[in-house]
Amino acid sequence: MLHLVGKELDGSMTPDAKKETVGRIAAHIDYADHGGAILLGIEGIVVIGHGRSEARAASSMIRTAKRYVSAEVNRHIVSALKAAPARASRRREHDERRDDQR
Repeated sequence: MLHLVGKELDGSMTPDAKKETVGRIAAHIDYADHGGAILLGIEGIVVIGHGRSEARAASSMIRTAKRYVSAEVNRHIVSALKAAPARASRRREHDERRDDQR
């Protein structure tokens, strides 16, 4: 994928600028920097990593899990899901009033 990005940048940037840009993009998609994916739909925080993850990725997974625990992600998800039916109901009522006014 990074090869394709680099190819797209050919001609539009100096070689040094292209290398720097591709490096920044690589940092955003390197699984070892992010650690893994958050598993939703459970009570608690689970970060799933690649089976061949090395120390850097494992450390990132722990850091990611800690960040999500500190941010109380589960509590926010539960609150949003509890509020969703009420929001949907209010939206339907709003739409019905608007339709009645037409």
